[in-house]
Amino acid sequence: MEERVIDSNPHKDTYDNEVILGSTTSKNFITKSYREIMNFNENGEPVTFLTNIFDLSTEDIIKIYKHRWEIEIFFKWFKLSYPF
Repeated sequence: MEERVIDSNPHKDTYDNEVILGSTTSKNFITKSYREIMNFNENGEPVTFLTNIFDLSTEDIIKIYKHRWEIEIFFKWFKLSYPF
């Protein structure tokens, strides 16, 4: 595994790294790049996102994943409140 810093802002508690994972199956060295973004929630706990989106800013990706998490929580609530 190889890691390269894309953007880090310790004052905002945000860390953005490119992580390169590889495999050596069939004598072919295959690598794939991912973006690992770590931020902290309101309780000070680290939250890590792993994505293959490289063309958006760190802040935009954090917003997208926070909205996706809110949708997941809504569906969980809906499923528990209205069982079919």
